[in-house]
Amino acid sequence: MKKTSFYLNVAASALFAVGMSTGFQSCAVADNSIGEEDNPEVIVDNGIKTTADFLAAVEKGGLVELAADAQIELTEPLYINVATTIAAPVDNPATLILGEKASFIIQEGFSLLNIKVDATALTEPLIAMNATPAEDHVKNQDVFEDAAVKDYFYLAEGIGIENSMIKNLKNSLVSINGANWAVSSLTLNNNIIQLDNASNNFLAFDKGGNGWAKYVAITGNTIYNISETSNAYFVRCGNASNASKIFGTNNGTATHEFVMSNNTIINTFGAKPFGNNTPNNKATSIIATNNVFVDVFRLNKFIQGNNTKVIENNFIAVEKTASVDGADGIAEIVESVGFKSPTQALDLTAADGGLNLQSTVSAGDGRWIK
Repeated sequence: MKKTSFYLNVAASALFAVGMSTGFQSCAVADNSIGEEDNPEVIVDNGIKTTADFLAAVEKGGLVELAADAQIELTEPLYINVATTIAAPVDNPATLILGEKASFIIQEGFSLLNIKVDATALTEPLIAMNATPAEDHVKNQDVFEDAAVKDYFYLAEGIGIENSMIKNLKNSLVSINGANWAVSSLTLNNNIIQLDNASNNFLAFDKGGNGWAKYVAITGNTIYNISETSNAYFVRCGNASNASKIFGTNNGTATHEFVMSNNTIINTFGAKPFGNNTPNNKATSIIATNNVFVDVFRLNKFIQGNNTKVIENNFIAVEKTASVDGADGIAEIVESVGFKSPTQALDLTAADGGLNLQSTVSAGDGRWIK
């Protein structure tokens, strides 16, 4: 029996539990450290190596353990009907190679841990909500009290991507996919995500429907776009008024929280505001600290005047776009953050994807701070 170490911080440990939604909130700050001295270990005996075995394991759900350096090729959409975590050893991550339609269509909790994703051929969103989920997702009156949103579908376990690399994503990272969906939590931690995205919203809570997440944590990531055209929103809801009602903000008993800390975000996106139709009220808390933004536009359309805010030590620079409009009070405008925007696709075989984005400001993804 082979004993293989997995990278598990507090948030990642929660991904392995059936009740994932309670554990995501531990991931508010990322230090980008990948070590074993404080991490538990998972015993792996002959991790999955073939596509056939992978598909069979995903159908059952739970923890799907891939072998070190495994390469799994997918050509069709993969339906996640049971809460599922796809994980590989931290020192030898596995690779998922996705065909044109090979999205993950989910109606239960879903997470990726220590996975490389080659999305070069993929034309659909990486993760899309199921537009026709099982009956028990419908009419969650015990969760949604407002009449405007009581029939929304509900993802109780959450979505997470941690310690992973994604290459050449042309479409959305997450999409509600033509239905009304509320998500308990969405966590992106310690990833490098490279887009080749001209016009698809990164977090699309608006695609043919409406939705929002109660808790979002985007921490310790590098997210960059190599497309010359950059005409999309980083995050968009279909309807701001209803999005703000999903988790009971009308009665003052619940809040939405969006944490964005220690990220380097480049060219996502330069031609449209950072956010659109997101809730603008005090029940929506936004924490934005220690971020580096290059060629993003109108941060104030996401971090808005009526939100409850914590804003500290953010920087913004311009290379391709002509404006830093909307950055006042959110990010310090600087001439340069010390690196040129990358134009190359991520190299999944190289350390840190082959990038070298050493920063001259004390913010951003910890990989790049001198």
